[in-house]
Amino acid sequence: MEQMKKIKFFCLPGGGTSSIVFLKWGGLLAPYLRQCLIDIPGRGLRKKEQTLTDLASITDELYRGWEKYMNDGRDEEYMLFGYCMGGIFLYELYRKILRAGKKPPVHIVLSAADVPDGNVYAEPFLDNQATKHQFYDLLRSCFPEHTFPGTDMLTAFRHKFVDVVYAKYARDGRFTAVSQEELRAAGCDDAMMDSFEFRECLGLANDLMEILTVDAQICSDYQRGEHEPLKFPCGITCIAGQHDLLLAPDTMKEWQRYTDQPCTLDILDADHRFLMTANPVPVGVINRETEKIREKLQ
Repeated sequence: MEQMKKIKFFCLPGGGTSSIVFLKWGGLLAPYLRQCLIDIPGRGLRKKEQTLTDLASITDELYRGWEKYMNDGRDEEYMLFGYCMGGIFLYELYRKILRAGKKPPVHIVLSAADVPDGNVYAEPFLDNQATKHQFYDLLRSCFPEHTFPGTDMLTAFRHKFVDVVYAKYARDGRFTAVSQEELRAAGCDDAMMDSFEFRECLGLANDLMEILTVDAQICSDYQRGEHEPLKFPCGITCIAGQHDLLLAPDTMKEWQRYTDQPCTLDILDADHRFLMTANPVPVGVINRETEKIREKLQ
């Protein structure tokens, strides 16, 4: 009996991040899913390239990456996955796929992602004081606990870094990198900041915030604009975190308006960044829904 081909699983990361965050899923995804990672210039493995700052250019780059995978001679069907602001990138990528007359996806998966005509991203994130708590947690990915003498010092640093970012934004109206001198003035430990590990982590944090600022502005402009409505020809699986401070879980129910097919919502005991860890629970949701797709394709 001929073995069923795998389904390509395209993963689009959220604002400020890259496809590197999905490498942790390698041993968790079902064996019939072939993970396809696409990076955007200025982010992740393409960090040294010129950063793209407009949605049209990002969409073109995503389409080129998608087309390269689709023309590799393996597998016929594919799924699209978008995390956070990656949901808007996914929506515009599919619009380009549709206009090119290419085969549509067999399923869409979205996590912690607002709908294209929503308002979660409409307000610049540094104008929203509530997002500070989101960044305290997000910076865990830049500052691993093993690089600090203790978790208390690490927690204090993350808070001081974010506080300085917001204070400078309130003063200048834009994001600017945080320096060691500014952190010393905020009360950070001198010995810690003079270490090589800390300087590397500080660079990563500033890079993340810079790209996140770019992506957030793109999505803010998008949600405040007008767009031709578009429905997906397939079902949608939504995954949300019960403790997400940026996006209320029930907000994702709005994705039902973007398809005439079933749209399901799984609310997990997690926060906004649960996809940036090797958390098997959301991957289990993806595997469960993919198994249903495979049954339909047989």
